[in-house]
Amino acid sequence: MSSVASRIVLLALVAATACTRNNPLYCERQTDCATGQLCDTIRRQCYAPDYDAAPNPNACESSTDCPASMPICGDDMVCATCAPGAGGDTACGDRDATRPLCRADGTCVQCTDNADCTEPTAAFCDVAPGSCRGCTSHDECASEVCSRDIGMCADASGIIYVDNDTGVDGNACGGQSSPCATLTGTNGGLAKVDTVRRTIRVRAGVQGYPENLVLDGVRLVIVGAGASLRPVVTNTAAVVVSGGANVTIEGLRIEGASGGAAADGVRCTGTDSILRLTAVTVAENADLGVEIEAPCDVRIARSTIVDNTNGGVRITSDAFDITNSIVARNGSGGAVGGVLLPQSGTGVARHFDFNTVTGNQSSGGVGAVQCQAQLSGSSNLVWGNSGGPASGGACAWHHSDIEGGATGEGNIDADPLFTGASDYHLMATSPCVDAGDPATSNAIDVDGDLRPQGAQADIGADEVLP
Repeated sequence: MSSVASRIVLLALVAATACTRNNPLYCERQTDCATGQLCDTIRRQCYAPDYDAAPNPNACESSTDCPASMPICGDDMVCATCAPGAGGDTACGDRDATRPLCRADGTCVQCTDNADCTEPTAAFCDVAPGSCRGCTSHDECASEVCSRDIGMCADASGIIYVDNDTGVDGNACGGQSSPCATLTGTNGGLAKVDTVRRTIRVRAGVQGYPENLVLDGVRLVIVGAGASLRPVVTNTAAVVVSGGANVTIEGLRIEGASGGAAADGVRCTGTDSILRLTAVTVAENADLGVEIEAPCDVRIARSTIVDNTNGGVRITSDAFDITNSIVARNGSGGAVGGVLLPQSGTGVARHFDFNTVTGNQSSGGVGAVQCQAQLSGSSNLVWGNSGGPASGGACAWHHSDIEGGATGEGNIDADPLFTGASDYHLMATSPCVDAGDPATSNAIDVDGDLRPQGAQADIGADEVLP
């Protein structure tokens, strides 16, 4: 039968019968119709696929048939928004128990405010998608400390608080409302570290903390967002990690170590010593910004190492992990400009990925990065350094922007177009945008922004926001 003929027959049948359950064309669902026909759930009738009166695109048999924008299947078998209130909440919960609330815009969500989020690891409502999430910043937490690895606010009972503006050292100091004034005083914050309290929250205070930290054999987390450590003892590192210590420092600014060749910002040494630097700034120290001596295990993430006189980072330990960090304007004629990586490392983890190394200088060495043993570095931006080639030794790059060029998959040699002379964020027109490793699992940049924002991750420490 031709298409025209089938329409005539169908229309005749529709005209001759009422739309009731006795109507042979009556339907409530697709299975009520004969093979080759479809059910128009608005008109409650079967129709041929080539019939002009197409079904309502929002027709539904249950709410699970409906899109998120119109989540509820109404009595008229048409998808619609939910109705804010108890009835709408019930309808949303029946549709999806994980999104039981009807929001004012008529969509079903998990939460509308923090009160709806009861899990400790997902205690905050992300309003845009309407879903619960873990903490992402220390400021969100009443305890002033977010354990980012699990997204949960730390319990204040396990934290030692230090504030050189309002605190007073003493036997009883260290509570949230009674902070200590110093880290290293006789009755200061470090004296309170024990098997229960292993986190120190260093508040911004005033004019920085004039202290040198010697962290020998301790297990400790220091959260110092907004605070700066400005050592007063000359010719020694601002922070020394040694004796098998396991230390994580987050958010602290470490600056101004003075004196000679020992005036590093951070130094880690000793068997079984572990150092983690996250979102730390190490600046304007008289020797190196960061010096890692074998066999210390180091990880540096989302950190800025800048304006250190004798170089940015020198590592002699075999294993290391440096990602999403900026190493800039270090060195003033010494052997190390930006980064010196170790001579050995077979069979151990060695990562140098998504870093920006720029404006460093050396004389007789390598201005930017030198690998003394084989290293494959991904998505690094190495540009504008002086005192030698951009990279030397056994560095092997891929999906990186290397000034002067480098053999390797996805590498480019192009001006990265920084936002400013000392601002190493990328312009939107940078050739590094969407040019990083497409297979990376790196999910966050130096600022904490998610990767990728575009088709693939950007080269360097910064991911450009749309």
